[in-house]
Amino acid sequence: MNSPQAPRVGIWRAFRALGHYRLVDALWPEVICGLVIGAGGAVLAIQSTDTATRIGIAADVLGLAGVLLAVTFAALAFVVAIPSGGYLRLLGGTSDGGMQRFLDPYLVAVGVQVGLILLAFGYRIFAESVSNPVDHVAFAGLGFLVVFAILDIAALARQLVLHGVLRAQEAVIEAEETEEAGGSVKRLPERRG
Repeated sequence: MNSPQAPRVGIWRAFRALGHYRLVDALWPEVICGLVIGAGGAVLAIQSTDTATRIGIAADVLGLAGVLLAVTFAALAFVVAIPSGGYLRLLGGTSDGGMQRFLDPYLVAVGVQVGLILLAFGYRIFAESVSNPVDHVAFAGLGFLVVFAILDIAALARQLVLHGVLRAQEAVIEAEETEEAGGSVKRLPERRG
């Protein structure tokens, strides 16, 4: 018996898979807002702060990025570990890439948050010893990644809601199959508000 070939997975592959999305879906809102609010705000902050203040901001970002990464990784672990076989079949039967496409946003988020941690850590170490243009570009990049990472958490929440909706659909299908097979399924009473 031949075992199926494992699909190619990884953060870089997930970023490349963004090319299969419509341009507006790949850029809005995380990338555009990250550029306008994050990088734009960082450029304004550069004009009114000194390097020591920006290093302090990078320290705050480092703590935030660690928390975001932990939350994202935990959500990814739950989404991968909990689904039933029926749910995985339902998701795998979708025409747009199944489970891998469903999980790609989590890999992108993990990649962005790891990049954010590395950039914030590097900024804290090297900001005082590099030229002003390098310092400013790195801080603008840090601003972009912060806003992108925060907005990406909202996008992941959207994915989790989709996950819940699909799980509910699977539960309905299983209940109908159980009823058709002669089993007994008790329905919850409808709530009246």
